[in-house]
Amino acid sequence: MTRFPGHRAARGLLASTHVVVPYTFLTMCCLTAVCGLLAVSAAEARQAPAAPHPAPSRPASFSRLYLAGAASLNARQRGAAAWDQRGGARIQAATPLGFGMLEAGVLGLSFDSADSELPDWTAFFVHAGWRATWHAHTRLVLGAGLRAGNLFMLFGDADLVAGQRRESEFSVEPHARADIRLGQRTGLFFEGGLLRAFTRPRMDFVQASAGLVVDIRMPTWLRSLVE
Repeated sequence: MTRFPGHRAARGLLASTHVVVPYTFLTMCCLTAVCGLLAVSAAEARQAPAAPHPAPSRPASFSRLYLAGAASLNARQRGAAAWDQRGGARIQAATPLGFGMLEAGVLGLSFDSADSELPDWTAFFVHAGWRATWHAHTRLVLGAGLRAGNLFMLFGDADLVAGQRRESEFSVEPHARADIRLGQRTGLFFEGGLLRAFTRPRMDFVQASAGLVVDIRMPTWLRSLVE
């Protein structure tokens, strides 16, 4: 288990909870979702009356490839009160599997030290995971699942010995997600998750993310590889 750099110097700080509530970010996410749904509804209303939408169908396993990118902000953190998170970004690749989605991705985070004795640092959560999905509507998919992987931490302090500048620790991220389809191949997604790194002391980060998803047919060579 990794002992986090600067633990003794910041022991009191690390025991407290540091809260950052990105009201502007969350408000923009909600407004974007509402505007997208209103635009889609208006476009459908202008069309001639048609037969009712068929019930949402679940895609076959490994039939599609969903590529996503998102901005991610820290809504709450514990165990790292001596640092302020500047924000982050996600990239993901997912494919249908059973009653949900199999995915792999990377979450990048950057932290500024609030204590001159502690280093700034950057982290990359490299993970794989699965989430169960529910097709609530032809344009709305809800899901919840678990990611697991390693949190790789890079510390910006030249005074640290080589072995202390780079650390990694097993981490998990339970999460909930909503995907809103805007077009035939594009959509928005919004998710919240709790990233837990099993360092000493343990660190928890509540992350709110919003981004764009592109849906493409799974390439034949890649499908044969994963099946």
